[in-house]
Amino acid sequence: MSEHGGGGGETSYNSVAGGTVVHGSVIQAHRIESLHIDQYVPPPARQLPHDTGPFVNRVRELDQLHSVARTADGPSGPRTVLLTGLGGIGKTKLVAHWAHLGDLREWFPRHLYVDLEEMRRDGAVDVAAVLRGFLTGLGVHRELLPTDRPGLTALYRSMTATGRVLVVVDNAQHAAEVRGLTPGQGLLVVTSRKLLTALVTRNGAVPIVVEPLDKTAGVELVREWSKDAAETTAAELVRLCGGLPLALLTAGDWLADRPHLGLEHVVRTLAAEDLLTADPTDGSPSMSSVLDAVHDQLPVAAQRLYALVGAADLVDLTHPLARVAAGSDADADTAIGALVNAHLVTHTGEGHDRYRPHDLVRAHARAVAGRLSAPERQELLADAVDLYVDLTAHADQVVGGSGRFRMQPRPRPVGHDLFGTRAQALDWLDAESANLRGITRAAMAGERHDAVWRICESLWPWFNARRPFAAWLELQDRGVEAAQWLGRRDVEVRMRNQLARHHYTLRAFDDAERELAVADALLDLVDDAVLHGMVHETRGLTALAVGRDQDALALFERALHANRRAGDAHGIAVQTYNLAQARIAAGDFTAALALLDEVTALTDTGSPMRTKIDLVRARALRGLGDLDAALDAAITAAELAALDRLTLLAATGLDELDPLSPAAAFARQAPRLDPEGDLYAQLLDAERKFDRGALRPVIDGQLEDVDRSGELTRERMYAFLAGRGVRPPSTPPVPTPVPEPEPVEGRPAATYDVTGDAHPDGVVDLERRPVVAGHHREARGFYAAAVEQGHRQWRQSAEVVARTAVDADAELPAVDWLSTAADDFPDQDVLVAAVDEGRALVRPRGGPLLEAHAERTWGAARPALDPLLLGAAVHVWLVGGGSEQRLLDGLLVRTGRRHVRIGFRAAP
Repeated sequence: MSEHGGGGGETSYNSVAGGTVVHGSVIQAHRIESLHIDQYVPPPARQLPHDTGPFVNRVRELDQLHSVARTADGPSGPRTVLLTGLGGIGKTKLVAHWAHLGDLREWFPRHLYVDLEEMRRDGAVDVAAVLRGFLTGLGVHRELLPTDRPGLTALYRSMTATGRVLVVVDNAQHAAEVRGLTPGQGLLVVTSRKLLTALVTRNGAVPIVVEPLDKTAGVELVREWSKDAAETTAAELVRLCGGLPLALLTAGDWLADRPHLGLEHVVRTLAAEDLLTADPTDGSPSMSSVLDAVHDQLPVAAQRLYALVGAADLVDLTHPLARVAAGSDADADTAIGALVNAHLVTHTGEGHDRYRPHDLVRAHARAVAGRLSAPERQELLADAVDLYVDLTAHADQVVGGSGRFRMQPRPRPVGHDLFGTRAQALDWLDAESANLRGITRAAMAGERHDAVWRICESLWPWFNARRPFAAWLELQDRGVEAAQWLGRRDVEVRMRNQLARHHYTLRAFDDAERELAVADALLDLVDDAVLHGMVHETRGLTALAVGRDQDALALFERALHANRRAGDAHGIAVQTYNLAQARIAAGDFTAALALLDEVTALTDTGSPMRTKIDLVRARALRGLGDLDAALDAAITAAELAALDRLTLLAATGLDELDPLSPAAAFARQAPRLDPEGDLYAQLLDAERKFDRGALRPVIDGQLEDVDRSGELTRERMYAFLAGRGVRPPSTPPVPTPVPEPEPVEGRPAATYDVTGDAHPDGVVDLERRPVVAGHHREARGFYAAAVEQGHRQWRQSAEVVARTAVDADAELPAVDWLSTAADDFPDQDVLVAAVDEGRALVRPRGGPLLEAHAERTWGAARPALDPLLLGAAVHVWLVGGGSEQRLLDGLLVRTGRRHVRIGFRAAP
């Protein structure tokens, strides 16, 4: 905070607040009418893991990567590389080593990296969340990120259209997870333990198989840590470890801690343990014997920490977690050091206190935790769960403030200060995202339901500030389930309201309404007035967003009444402000101004709400035709937000703002300052020359379209349709009220995990397994998902997405739905929409629109056609090398003993 004393004895205070990231200096002044600051250029993204430790051989793979990189910029060059190989084979290490070679630094000045295993839920990934992470890595401010998938994809393509970008995606399971991550210019490198056939056959990815190290390369690696190793002994160790670099390095570190033993002893020990027992899931050599041998020699504190990784399903380790497992700071340091030295965890490079185990090590840690007695495992898990309850509660207080409504008691002291500032607390929550999902999942399995909902409640300020969409849905679903197990209807209301806010933010209003309908029904069993106010407010915001102005007014009135009953001054101000917005939407501008006067009296001068109030006041005055007063109100709002706006422009620059946005319009009128000159003199000169009238067209232009967005969109859309021979309706459409939710029983599975084979004679064999939330860690094949049900990430990871509702029950005809779905599901291979029980429309990626029907035998009724089965069969046929033209001859689809013949015909 700074003070400025004027000649009249006036003192003003300026502060930079909010979650804004400041780059360089911040100018503080008594009054700044307008200021233009040159665009901030973020440092190039370099997200790939560091190239550390020994690296041997891989000449063939490096040559192949170089060859693809050299041709990637050509008009017909490949844009995607698929690296496949066993877990622990060194795929990520290979890419990191290759990317850090001298010439590659010039080819790809920017690196983006994501490990999908950290973001996976029930075998699928929220691709939109991956795009958000990439865009922030490229320098886009969080507040400027689009909320919808098409907007994210378009911005990602724009941000990667110039300058080569290397995008590395680790641990992919589905082709649909990575298609949309291809940069506009550069190369996408995908690693997977299995061949993603669709990515190769349908998208032209170049497959590179990373084989186990041969004897020569393996012996070279062994001699990195055992210089005098005999050729035959080293070769035998390579054989016993199956040529897996991770197993060889782990065995080497086990030996390094026992210098009195020789390599021959290691070989005898591992041979006695029958290391080459086959893993039944993928036929790879088992590493359990190597890891068991290393684990047994760890200090007790390190063994407890290792078991905690498995018991709590952790992705990262931190010093507080180590202290929980080890019991003291000294033992925690010893435990982490022992795991690092044994190559069981590596430093992530994110801060000084975060370590990550390899996914094979995590799997082994789960097995180790499973060997503990139930009381031992529960005690270990309980300490970690309690730690997260306390740490998330402290982060909640730092970010949300001590006055935020909380249902849980104040947190216990944690004895150490992980975060002293709001930014530090938010950064910690970002880094802990995967651990939060793991710890709550383990806590639910351990019946620690009370801890689960407390953690979820404490995360609300994190969502409000950072929008962690990938984690939020899973966490809040878990919070709802925990509340139901406890019979806590008040907690369930809170969790469902937080879940509804997630849907509301993403403009998924139907999903928000479903959660709110249940929460509203539960309010009859809940006395807390604050919870009543929360639910009514969220329902009001949702109603206002979909154009139900009168419903919004009634709901905000109920929310205001509830907040008055609770004595919540802040809630009263917020609901009065919401009522003013609803009055404007209903066209009652005079009543809106009276409400805004009320809320102004209820808020402090420095409150962030003052800016919002004056902007809404400008809209109301504009509605009454008082343009001068509207201009004054808008400028007052701009003055109140001046410091935040300055910082935003310094962080993003005019070129990165939406050219149609108010911020860009104001910035274009701003004087440009010479950074080498006298800044103070330039500011004084700019103030003398400032002409408020120059901003009038800007204000008028920005206020002109407020409250008319729907009308303008309709006019433009009708003109577009008229140009294509479609007659618009004679009267403007009105929103249809959302019907009351009705329970639906006997629904089929929403998503299937599908494997299959296609035969040249038009026969397709399929096996389908329902995907069940919370019970599906890894896919066997590809996903086929219904658009009406299931988790969003299932649909984003699916190769097949189908609308299973028939035309008679759907809002759009099948052909229209397929047109809009192409934008919503740009990475899926096959889209299907049911027409009736026996017919559906199907559109392969980049292919023609086809009508499919289930054929019947003579004298029999026409069989029903399952849209998900249809889509899966078409995908398997195309991936297997079948042509779209050959589909017109029909397919015979077999699922076990059942079969259906499907006919196709092209659109006329």
